[in-house]
Amino acid sequence: MSDLKRLYEDSFFKETWITMGVVFVASVVASFLGGAAPALALAWIPLGFYYAVRAPLHIGLRMFLVLSLFIEPPEMMPGAGYWVTPLEAANNTFYGSLKMLTGLPGLYFSLFLLIAFIFCVRARKAAKPETKMPAARLARRTLGITWFAVIGFEVYGILRGGKLEPSFIQVLPLFTMPVVGYAFLMGLRGREDLYALANIIVSVAMARSVLVAWVFFIICLPQGFRPEYATTHGDSVTFAAAFLILLANVIEIRNRRTFWRFAIVGGGLLMAMVMNNRRLAFASIAVGAIAMYVTLPQSKTRQKVNRYLRIIIPTAGLYLFIGEGIDHPLFAPARLAWSAFAQKDESSNSRVVENENLMATLNDFPVLGQGFGHEYKELEKHGDISEFMPLYKYVPHNSVLWLWTVGGLVGFVLLWMGYVVATYLAARAYRFAENPVERASTLACVGMVAICISNDWGDVGAQSNLRIVMFAVAFAVGARVCADAELRARAMG
Repeated sequence: MSDLKRLYEDSFFKETWITMGVVFVASVVASFLGGAAPALALAWIPLGFYYAVRAPLHIGLRMFLVLSLFIEPPEMMPGAGYWVTPLEAANNTFYGSLKMLTGLPGLYFSLFLLIAFIFCVRARKAAKPETKMPAARLARRTLGITWFAVIGFEVYGILRGGKLEPSFIQVLPLFTMPVVGYAFLMGLRGREDLYALANIIVSVAMARSVLVAWVFFIICLPQGFRPEYATTHGDSVTFAAAFLILLANVIEIRNRRTFWRFAIVGGGLLMAMVMNNRRLAFASIAVGAIAMYVTLPQSKTRQKVNRYLRIIIPTAGLYLFIGEGIDHPLFAPARLAWSAFAQKDESSNSRVVENENLMATLNDFPVLGQGFGHEYKELEKHGDISEFMPLYKYVPHNSVLWLWTVGGLVGFVLLWMGYVVATYLAARAYRFAENPVERASTLACVGMVAICISNDWGDVGAQSNLRIVMFAVAFAVGARVCADAELRARAMG
């Protein structure tokens, strides 16, 4: 019991909020001083050096997670042009290319990727006994295969006449994902970090919710319009993951505290999703919750969940039925859900056309694909978006079909296998879990992988740094909990 109490005490709650506050203030000050370079001098050099090089590895990784989720990738156009985000200096410093930041040629990668590489080197040197267990070996090999597959299909695509510069845009996020995954896999301590990681994700989601409300109520509504989105599309991943973490705690711990936290914080996240106007966030929650339910074994926990579902499902159905035609904020989630089902708006129509074009491209390259650096075949066009998305044929919305066109059947298996292994390890870790923290964490990881898959299908997920980080955490947690259990079994037997 003392070990469990110690896990709950290490929440990293205060540190997370202090870090977000420091970054926010430093970014605002930097904006007055001239932008990203002052931000680097004011905050990133000392902060980055200490936590990437000097601090204990698990603390550095926690801080890296806070920064990665709180700061906004500039390519996601924070605020959609409705406002200049106060995080702009931090965004450009952390996620912008070092070439733009320093003026030095050839530095196409970001500070985000550089710090991830530093953590990889540190984690490799500090490898613990559990990282040599079968689950950890499987995880490492999967990341290695993915990494070499990305490089291989980059070379293959360029040799087939692909364009080099667009291929860098395609490849860099896919190249980054195994790097971040390896850093978390080898650098985490296992169960000691689980509660803190969950608190970080939920805390950042709460802070991002405040930014959503600010844009919606302070910036847009006074001007008489509803924003296309309030902060970024990537926040859908953070909001959905935080919501499923709260839900997993309700399922596994079932006390008054977790219930009210889910009701209050989860309710706030749902409101933020409505204001951010991203129906994919609700679809991701639904897919993730289904994946979590399928993971539950036939047990008392599943029986209790079934009893709640007998109430929740009819209530949700009635809510959707009533809310379809009512223009009231209370029924905004219902209208977003119906719009996703109907698929009749211009955005949905354009995705249908894009998917048909991707399928046509896939038919021409079914086995090995066309490699990176190539556009998809545009047999049918639905509007001209080249003015504000000149590379849209290199980076389509549906990352699943796009990866299939890149690698064909062979490449898709190699580039997609990380999701399969992550789901397997998280579900297996859930069966091995010995306490509520482990059970809730690994169950949430199953849902988080499903969220990543949903965003790959619906909204350029393969290019999202936020999706990369969320997948890396889910992948690493599942593998480490499995490896810890295998180490304990070996010690006992």
